[in-house]
Amino acid sequence: MGYFFQNGFGHQNSMTLSYTCINCGNNITSNEIEIPSPNMSSSKESDAINFEDVIVCDKCDMEYNWNFTVSPMNVSGSNEDISEDEEVSVEYS
Repeated sequence: MGYFFQNGFGHQNSMTLSYTCINCGNNITSNEIEIPSPNMSSSKESDAINFEDVIVCDKCDMEYNWNFTVSPMNVSGSNEDISEDEEVSVEYS
């Protein structure tokens, strides 16, 4: 499972993911993904916001279903298709 975790996140408005397509080897860079604002007054992980997004390889049209979790202190994302050894680069804005 492909995965990223950013601790001490603070809050950014959006992120872009980059990784290699497992089907064709193309370098994928997602469109900007909006990050929902977490409940900043909560310190419980159970109050985290979960959301999903689909990123499509522009070369072979393979779809990657990503699951994201956002809390006041961190953001993480996972994908079942990508190997845990695959580097997933994340840029925040």
